[in-house]
Amino acid sequence: MGKYLLALAALPLCSGVVFILAGADLPGADRPWRAGPFTSPFQAVRWNQATPQVKVGDVWYELVAMNDISAEQIVSWCKELDPKDWQKRFEEDLPEVMTRMKHDPGTSATLKVKNLASGEVKSLEHVALTGENRRATWQARNGSPTTRPGAAMWNGYPRLSPFTAVRWREQTPEVQVNNTWYELLAINDVPSDKIVAFSRSLEPSMTEKHFEEDLVELLARMDHKPGTTATLKVKDLTSTQEQTLKDVPMTLENRQALWKARMEKESK
Repeated sequence: MGKYLLALAALPLCSGVVFILAGADLPGADRPWRAGPFTSPFQAVRWNQATPQVKVGDVWYELVAMNDISAEQIVSWCKELDPKDWQKRFEEDLPEVMTRMKHDPGTSATLKVKNLASGEVKSLEHVALTGENRRATWQARNGSPTTRPGAAMWNGYPRLSPFTAVRWREQTPEVQVNNTWYELLAINDVPSDKIVAFSRSLEPSMTEKHFEEDLVELLARMDHKPGTTATLKVKDLTSTQEQTLKDVPMTLENRQALWKARMEKESK
C-alpha cells in the first residue's frame, strides 16, 4: 500500500480554530462500507479456501479475473482493507473495493473464469452488475444460522429428472426409464462418472442425493445446462448392449418420485 500521509489544516471558525485531519486513507480505518454502489456481477459466491467460486448465468465457475484484475489481487486487497471480514467485502462491497483499487467496475464487467469440471478458461463479456445479485449474496451470507451449510447452493434450479427411479451399484447409477432399468453411461454426452464425481466434489456426504434430486443444477454448474428433454446413453443390464435414448422428457413428476423414494428410505 505504501505510506499514508496525514495533512493537518487549520481553518478559522468564529473566534476559535478547527483542525481537520485530511487525506487519512488507512485500509479499513474509520471508513464505513457505505459508498456503494451495492451491485454485483455474481448470483452467488462460495469459497475454496481463498479462491472465489462465482455463479454467473446459473453456472458456477472459479473466478480468474475481473476487468483484467486478477481475483487473487482483488482478494488480497479485501484482506488488507478488512482482515476480519474480507470475504464479506468481496461478496457485498466489490464495486467499492475495486474503486479503492482505482478500477471502478462501472455497470458491467468482463469476467475471466474457469469451468469447474473441464478446467477450460474463458471470458464472459458485458456481465451486468445488478442490485438483485448483490441482495442475493447478502441474503446468502446473512440468512438463518440454522440453515444447513451449503443449502443455499441447491436453490433456484428446475426440479426435473429424466429418471423414474435411481439405484446405486457402488458409485455407478442405475436408472429406470420407461419401466426398464439401465446402467447410465452419459447424459447429453456428459459421462455419468464425471457427473457423480462433480457431485461428490461439491458435497461428499450427499453425492447420491444431489445426483438424484438436483441433476439440473449439477449439469448447469458443469456448463452443460439441460433443457426439457435429455439424450441418455445407457447399457442394458441383461444383454449389456449399449444404446441411446433420445428426447427423454425431464419432468417434475420424475423428480418428485425420486425425492419421495429417498424420504421413504431414510424414514425406515
